[in-house]
Amino acid sequence: MKTALIVDDSRIILEILEAELTSDLLTVVPAVSGPAALEWLESNRADIVTTDINMPEMDGFTFLDQMKSRCGSVCPPFLVISTEERRGRAEEAVADDAIAWITKPFPFGSLSELIHRHLGCDAASGAEAGAADGAVHA
Repeated sequence: MKTALIVDDSRIILEILEAELTSDLLTVVPAVSGPAALEWLESNRADIVTTDINMPEMDGFTFLDQMKSRCGSVCPPFLVISTEERRGRAEEAVADDAIAWITKPFPFGSLSELIHRHLGCDAASGAEAGAADGAVHA
């Protein structure tokens, strides 16, 4: 079983992402802030991480920088899920080794398909996979 750590300050978004991503092959761990996610990572391992960018307390870029400095060479792959649409921010994240930048809102199933494909497992969640129609920047 693989583990996805999802970081977003919106509990509603966390619930939506958890519903979309949870499957027989993927356990989802929600974190409401960057500090909470870093604390979880101190004693746990994620196979993939998603993060919002615009969060109070610690923005997504700061979270990713701190995660990478703590994890070193065993850092999990990550992707950004944000309302931020500015092309420069997406390019910054992708240049910073993100798998993709996904703009909210995105079609239900597209994130699950992307993550399951990246982890090398079938999207067994039962959700219909949809095309990202420009919402995913990789």
